[in-house]
Amino acid sequence: MRMIITALIALLLAGCGANTSSAPKPTAARSQTAAPEWVKGTTSAYPSSRYLVGVGSGANQNTAGDRARSDLGKSLSVTVMSSESSRTTGGIDSYESVFSSAVYAQSEQTIEGVEIAERWLDETTELYYALAVLDRSRASSRLRSLVSQKELEIAALQREASGVGDPLGRLSLLNDALKLCAQRLADTAVLAVLDDRGVAPYETQNEISAAKRELLRTIKLSVTGDSVAKSLLSNALSKAGFAIVPLAQSDYEVTGSFESGVRSENNWQWASATIATKITERATDTEKLNELFSVKEAATSVENAKERALNKLRDTLANDLPTAIGKK
Repeated sequence: MRMIITALIALLLAGCGANTSSAPKPTAARSQTAAPEWVKGTTSAYPSSRYLVGVGSGANQNTAGDRARSDLGKSLSVTVMSSESSRTTGGIDSYESVFSSAVYAQSEQTIEGVEIAERWLDETTELYYALAVLDRSRASSRLRSLVSQKELEIAALQREASGVGDPLGRLSLLNDALKLCAQRLADTAVLAVLDDRGVAPYETQNEISAAKRELLRTIKLSVTGDSVAKSLLSNALSKAGFAIVPLAQSDYEVTGSFESGVRSENNWQWASATIATKITERATDTEKLNELFSVKEAATSVENAKERALNKLRDTLANDLPTAIGKK
Protein backbone atom coordinates (compact mmCIF):
# COMPACT_ATOMS: atom_id res chain seq x y z
CA MET A 1 0.00 0.00 0.00
CA ARG A 2 2.81 2.45 0.91
CA MET A 3 4.54 1.95 -2.47
CA ILE A 4 1.31 2.58 -4.34
CA ILE A 5 0.56 5.70 -2.30
CA THR A 6 4.07 7.00 -3.05
CA ALA A 7 3.39 6.50 -6.77
CA LEU A 8 0.19 8.54 -6.42
CA ILE A 9 1.98 11.42 -4.74
CA ALA A 10 4.57 11.53 -7.55
CA LEU A 11 1.65 11.88 -9.98
CA LEU A 12 0.04 14.59 -7.87
CA LEU A 13 3.17 16.69 -8.21
CA ALA A 14 3.55 16.29 -11.96
CA GLY A 15 1.66 19.47 -12.81
CA CYS A 16 4.26 21.73 -11.26
CA GLY A 17 4.13 24.34 -14.01
CA ALA A 18 0.50 25.40 -13.55
CA ASN A 19 -0.59 29.00 -13.01
CA THR A 20 -0.96 29.90 -9.33
CA SER A 21 -1.42 33.66 -9.49
CA SER A 22 -2.91 33.85 -5.99
CA ALA A 23 0.36 32.70 -4.43
CA PRO A 24 3.47 34.89 -3.98
CA LYS A 25 5.64 34.80 -7.10
CA PRO A 26 8.63 32.42 -7.14
CA THR A 27 11.99 34.04 -6.52
CA ALA A 28 15.40 33.31 -7.98
CA ALA A 29 17.94 31.53 -5.79
CA ARG A 30 19.43 34.04 -3.37
CA SER A 31 22.31 33.79 -0.94
CA GLN A 32 22.37 35.41 2.47
CA THR A 33 23.99 34.91 5.83
CA ALA A 34 20.85 33.88 7.69
CA ALA A 35 18.65 31.14 6.30
CA PRO A 36 15.04 32.13 5.56
CA GLU A 37 12.46 30.73 7.97
CA TRP A 38 11.08 28.22 5.46
CA VAL A 39 14.42 26.35 5.34
CA LYS A 40 13.69 25.27 8.91
CA GLY A 41 10.19 24.10 7.96
CA THR A 42 8.09 27.10 9.01
CA THR A 43 6.81 29.94 6.86
CA SER A 44 4.30 32.68 7.58
CA ALA A 45 4.05 33.51 3.88
CA TYR A 46 2.38 30.15 3.15
CA PRO A 47 0.08 29.30 6.09
CA SER A 48 -0.93 25.66 6.41
CA SER A 49 -4.59 26.64 6.20
CA ARG A 50 -4.06 27.62 2.56
CA TYR A 51 -1.01 25.69 1.38
CA LEU A 52 0.82 22.40 1.60
CA VAL A 53 4.59 23.00 1.60
CA GLY A 54 7.78 20.99 1.21
CA VAL A 55 11.48 21.83 1.53
CA GLY A 56 14.38 20.22 -0.31
CA SER A 57 18.12 20.78 -0.74
CA GLY A 58 20.75 19.68 -3.22
CA ALA A 59 23.90 20.45 -5.12
CA ASN A 60 21.92 22.37 -7.76
CA GLN A 61 18.58 24.09 -8.14
CA ASN A 62 16.92 21.24 -10.05
CA THR A 63 17.81 18.67 -7.39
CA ALA A 64 16.64 20.97 -4.63
CA GLY A 65 13.35 21.58 -6.43
CA ASP A 66 12.73 17.87 -7.01
CA ARG A 67 13.42 17.10 -3.36
CA ALA A 68 11.12 19.89 -2.23
CA ARG A 69 8.27 18.43 -4.30
CA SER A 70 9.07 15.00 -2.87
CA ASP A 71 8.99 16.41 0.67
CA LEU A 72 5.61 18.00 0.04
CA GLY A 73 4.35 14.72 -1.35
CA LYS A 74 5.72 12.81 1.62
CA SER A 75 3.73 14.88 4.08
CA LEU A 76 0.62 14.44 1.96
CA SER A 77 1.12 10.69 1.63
CA VAL A 78 1.53 10.25 5.39
CA THR A 79 -1.70 12.14 5.97
CA VAL A 80 -3.58 10.12 3.34
CA MET A 81 -2.34 6.81 4.75
CA SER A 82 -3.19 7.87 8.28
CA SER A 83 -6.72 8.94 7.35
CA GLU A 84 -7.36 5.89 5.19
CA SER A 85 -6.08 3.35 7.71
CA SER A 86 -9.27 3.75 9.70
CA ARG A 87 -11.60 3.31 6.73
CA THR A 88 -13.73 0.18 6.50
CA THR A 89 -14.60 -2.11 3.61
CA GLY A 90 -15.51 -0.08 0.56
CA GLY A 91 -17.97 -2.47 -1.05
CA ILE A 92 -15.90 -4.31 -3.68
CA ASP A 93 -13.40 -6.55 -1.88
CA SER A 94 -11.51 -4.58 0.77
CA TYR A 95 -10.90 -0.86 1.03
CA GLU A 96 -7.13 -1.25 0.79
CA SER A 97 -7.20 -3.31 -2.40
CA VAL A 98 -9.70 -0.97 -4.01
CA PHE A 99 -7.70 2.09 -3.07
CA SER A 100 -4.44 0.55 -4.36
CA SER A 101 -6.07 -0.37 -7.66
CA ALA A 102 -7.49 3.12 -7.94
CA VAL A 103 -4.12 4.76 -7.55
CA TYR A 104 -2.68 2.53 -10.27
CA ALA A 105 -5.59 3.37 -12.54
CA GLN A 106 -4.85 7.07 -12.17
CA SER A 107 -1.54 6.86 -14.03
CA GLU A 108 -2.45 9.73 -16.36
CA GLN A 109 -4.07 11.97 -13.75
CA THR A 110 -2.31 14.84 -12.01
CA ILE A 111 -3.22 17.64 -9.68
CA GLU A 112 -2.06 20.95 -11.08
CA GLY A 113 -0.64 23.74 -9.00
CA VAL A 114 2.62 22.66 -7.33
CA GLU A 115 5.31 25.30 -7.80
CA ILE A 116 8.73 26.19 -6.45
CA ALA A 117 7.98 29.46 -4.67
CA GLU A 118 11.33 30.23 -3.00
CA ARG A 119 14.99 29.31 -3.49
CA TRP A 120 18.04 29.96 -1.32
CA LEU A 121 21.77 29.25 -1.65
CA ASP A 122 23.77 28.50 1.48
CA GLU A 123 27.20 29.81 0.51
CA THR A 124 28.86 28.07 3.45
CA THR A 125 27.80 24.56 2.44
CA GLU A 126 27.16 25.40 -1.25
CA LEU A 127 23.77 23.73 -0.95
CA TYR A 128 20.72 25.00 -2.80
CA TYR A 129 17.36 25.01 -0.97
CA ALA A 130 13.89 25.13 -2.50
CA LEU A 131 10.38 25.61 -1.15
CA ALA A 132 7.52 23.80 -2.95
CA VAL A 133 3.94 24.95 -2.35
CA LEU A 134 0.50 23.63 -3.32
CA ASP A 135 -2.54 25.89 -3.10
CA ARG A 136 -5.17 23.76 -1.33
CA SER A 137 -8.15 25.58 -2.80
CA ARG A 138 -7.05 25.34 -6.43
CA ALA A 139 -6.10 21.67 -6.14
CA SER A 140 -9.33 20.69 -4.40
CA SER A 141 -11.47 22.56 -6.94
CA ARG A 142 -9.92 20.63 -9.80
CA LEU A 143 -10.28 17.33 -7.96
CA ARG A 144 -13.95 17.98 -7.25
CA SER A 145 -14.51 18.60 -10.93
CA LEU A 146 -12.82 15.27 -11.75
CA VAL A 147 -14.97 13.47 -9.17
CA SER A 148 -18.14 14.89 -10.74
CA GLN A 149 -17.00 13.82 -14.21
CA LYS A 150 -16.29 10.29 -13.01
CA GLU A 151 -19.76 10.05 -11.47
CA LEU A 152 -21.32 10.93 -14.84
CA GLU A 153 -19.20 8.28 -16.57
CA ILE A 154 -20.10 5.68 -13.94
CA ALA A 155 -23.82 6.39 -14.40
CA ALA A 156 -23.46 5.99 -18.18
CA LEU A 157 -21.74 2.61 -17.77
CA GLN A 158 -24.51 1.47 -15.42
CA ARG A 159 -27.16 2.34 -18.00
CA GLU A 160 -25.25 0.60 -20.78
CA ALA A 161 -24.72 -2.54 -18.70
CA SER A 162 -28.42 -2.83 -17.94
CA GLY A 163 -29.16 -3.11 -21.66
CA VAL A 164 -26.52 -5.73 -22.55
CA GLY A 165 -27.70 -9.34 -22.88
CA ASP A 166 -24.32 -11.07 -23.06
CA PRO A 167 -23.28 -11.87 -19.45
CA LEU A 168 -19.57 -11.39 -20.07
CA GLY A 169 -20.22 -8.15 -21.91
CA ARG A 170 -22.29 -6.90 -18.99
CA LEU A 171 -19.56 -8.02 -16.58
CA SER A 172 -17.00 -6.03 -18.55
CA LEU A 173 -19.08 -2.84 -18.25
CA LEU A 174 -19.61 -3.35 -14.53
CA ASN A 175 -15.87 -3.88 -14.07
CA ASP A 176 -15.20 -0.62 -15.93
CA ALA A 177 -17.69 1.16 -13.69
CA LEU A 178 -16.06 -0.25 -10.54
CA LYS A 179 -12.65 0.81 -11.78
CA LEU A 180 -13.94 4.39 -12.05
CA CYS A 181 -15.52 4.04 -8.61
CA ALA A 182 -12.12 3.11 -7.24
CA GLN A 183 -10.48 6.08 -8.96
CA ARG A 184 -13.16 8.32 -7.47
CA LEU A 185 -12.40 6.79 -4.08
CA ALA A 186 -8.73 7.75 -4.41
CA ASP A 187 -9.67 11.29 -5.47
CA THR A 188 -11.88 11.78 -2.42
CA ALA A 189 -9.15 10.47 -0.11
CA VAL A 190 -6.85 13.24 -1.34
CA LEU A 191 -9.69 15.76 -1.13
CA ALA A 192 -10.08 14.94 2.54
CA VAL A 193 -6.50 16.11 3.03
CA LEU A 194 -6.75 19.23 0.88
CA ASP A 195 -9.89 20.67 2.47
CA ASP A 196 -12.46 19.93 5.14
CA ARG A 197 -15.66 20.28 3.12
CA GLY A 198 -16.00 16.54 2.65
CA VAL A 199 -17.77 14.64 -0.13
CA ALA A 200 -21.39 13.52 -0.18
CA PRO A 201 -22.04 9.81 0.49
CA TYR A 202 -21.82 7.72 -2.67
CA GLU A 203 -23.91 4.55 -2.63
CA THR A 204 -23.49 3.82 -6.35
CA GLN A 205 -20.33 1.79 -5.79
CA ASN A 206 -22.19 -0.56 -3.46
CA GLU A 207 -25.04 -0.85 -5.97
CA ILE A 208 -22.66 -1.79 -8.77
CA SER A 209 -20.82 -4.26 -6.55
CA ALA A 210 -24.10 -5.93 -5.65
CA ALA A 211 -25.11 -6.11 -9.33
CA LYS A 212 -21.77 -7.68 -10.17
CA ARG A 213 -22.06 -10.29 -7.41
CA GLU A 214 -25.54 -11.22 -8.60
CA LEU A 215 -24.35 -11.46 -12.21
CA LEU A 216 -21.38 -13.68 -11.27
CA ARG A 217 -23.72 -16.18 -9.63
CA THR A 218 -25.56 -16.58 -12.94
CA ILE A 219 -22.42 -17.23 -15.02
CA LYS A 220 -21.99 -21.01 -14.80
CA LEU A 221 -18.46 -22.25 -15.45
CA SER A 222 -17.02 -25.74 -15.67
CA VAL A 223 -13.29 -26.28 -15.22
CA THR A 224 -11.37 -28.95 -17.14
CA GLY A 225 -7.70 -29.82 -17.65
CA ASP A 226 -4.96 -31.42 -15.61
CA SER A 227 -5.39 -31.74 -11.85
CA VAL A 228 -3.15 -28.84 -10.84
CA ALA A 229 -4.72 -26.46 -13.35
CA LYS A 230 -8.24 -27.49 -12.32
CA SER A 231 -7.47 -26.90 -8.66
CA LEU A 232 -5.88 -23.49 -9.18
CA LEU A 233 -8.48 -22.25 -11.65
CA SER A 234 -11.46 -23.50 -9.63
CA ASN A 235 -10.12 -21.85 -6.50
CA ALA A 236 -9.57 -18.48 -8.21
CA LEU A 237 -12.96 -18.50 -9.94
CA SER A 238 -14.86 -19.59 -6.84
CA LYS A 239 -13.27 -16.84 -4.75
CA ALA A 240 -14.25 -14.32 -7.43
CA GLY A 241 -17.90 -15.38 -7.10
CA PHE A 242 -18.42 -17.43 -10.26
CA ALA A 243 -20.63 -20.52 -10.09
CA ILE A 244 -18.57 -23.70 -10.72
CA VAL A 245 -20.76 -26.52 -12.06
CA PRO A 246 -20.34 -29.83 -13.95
CA LEU A 247 -19.59 -29.54 -17.66
CA ALA A 248 -23.08 -30.55 -18.79
CA GLN A 249 -24.65 -27.72 -16.75
CA SER A 250 -22.19 -24.97 -17.67
CA ASP A 251 -22.48 -22.00 -20.01
CA TYR A 252 -18.71 -21.69 -20.38
CA GLU A 253 -15.90 -24.24 -20.24
CA VAL A 254 -12.63 -23.14 -18.66
CA THR A 255 -9.73 -25.33 -19.77
CA GLY A 256 -6.32 -25.12 -18.13
CA SER A 257 -2.90 -26.64 -18.65
CA PHE A 258 -0.22 -26.35 -15.97
CA GLU A 259 3.55 -26.40 -16.61
CA SER A 260 6.51 -25.83 -14.28
CA GLY A 261 10.29 -25.85 -14.44
CA VAL A 262 13.40 -25.11 -12.38
CA ARG A 263 16.82 -23.75 -13.36
CA SER A 264 19.90 -22.93 -11.28
CA GLU A 265 21.69 -19.58 -11.43
CA ASN A 266 24.36 -18.24 -9.06
CA ASN A 267 23.43 -20.69 -6.29
CA TRP A 268 19.75 -19.77 -6.61
CA GLN A 269 16.97 -22.02 -7.82
CA TRP A 270 14.52 -20.29 -10.15
CA ALA A 271 11.12 -21.97 -10.48
CA SER A 272 8.57 -21.08 -13.14
CA ALA A 273 4.86 -21.88 -13.01
CA THR A 274 2.47 -21.35 -15.91
CA ILE A 275 -1.18 -21.98 -16.66
CA ALA A 276 -2.48 -21.72 -20.22
CA THR A 277 -6.17 -20.84 -19.90
CA LYS A 278 -8.91 -20.98 -22.51
CA ILE A 279 -12.59 -20.15 -22.00
CA THR A 280 -15.19 -21.28 -24.53
CA GLU A 281 -18.88 -20.46 -24.71
CA ARG A 282 -20.41 -23.92 -25.05
CA ALA A 283 -23.63 -22.92 -26.83
CA THR A 284 -21.80 -21.29 -29.74
CA ASP A 285 -18.34 -22.90 -29.40
CA THR A 286 -16.94 -19.35 -29.33
CA GLU A 287 -13.58 -18.73 -27.70
CA LYS A 288 -13.91 -15.99 -25.10
CA LEU A 289 -10.43 -16.05 -23.56
CA ASN A 290 -7.04 -17.52 -24.43
CA GLU A 291 -4.40 -16.29 -22.03
CA LEU A 292 -1.18 -17.40 -20.38
CA PHE A 293 -0.58 -16.73 -16.68
CA SER A 294 3.09 -17.18 -15.81
CA VAL A 295 5.32 -16.39 -12.80
CA LYS A 296 8.89 -16.96 -11.62
CA GLU A 297 10.27 -17.17 -8.09
CA ALA A 298 13.71 -17.87 -6.60
CA ALA A 299 14.93 -19.66 -3.46
CA THR A 300 18.01 -21.47 -2.26
CA SER A 301 16.32 -24.86 -2.58
CA VAL A 302 14.28 -26.39 -5.39
CA GLU A 303 11.39 -27.22 -3.06
CA ASN A 304 11.12 -23.68 -1.71
CA ALA A 305 11.38 -22.16 -5.18
CA LYS A 306 8.58 -24.39 -6.46
CA GLU A 307 6.39 -23.57 -3.48
CA ARG A 308 6.92 -19.83 -3.90
CA ALA A 309 6.17 -20.00 -7.61
CA LEU A 310 2.98 -21.97 -7.01
CA ASN A 311 1.81 -19.53 -4.32
CA LYS A 312 2.56 -16.56 -6.55
CA LEU A 313 0.67 -18.16 -9.45
CA ARG A 314 -2.29 -18.76 -7.13
CA ASP A 315 -2.29 -15.08 -6.15
CA THR A 316 -1.87 -13.98 -9.77
CA LEU A 317 -4.87 -16.02 -10.86
CA ALA A 318 -6.99 -14.69 -8.02
CA ASN A 319 -6.17 -11.10 -9.02
CA ASP A 320 -5.98 -11.30 -12.81
CA LEU A 321 -8.20 -14.13 -14.05
CA PRO A 322 -11.58 -12.64 -13.04
CA THR A 323 -10.58 -9.31 -14.58
CA ALA A 324 -9.44 -11.01 -17.79
CA ILE A 325 -12.78 -12.79 -18.10
CA GLY A 326 -14.61 -9.52 -17.53
CA LYS A 327 -12.78 -7.88 -20.41
CA LYS A 328 -14.13 -10.30 -22.99
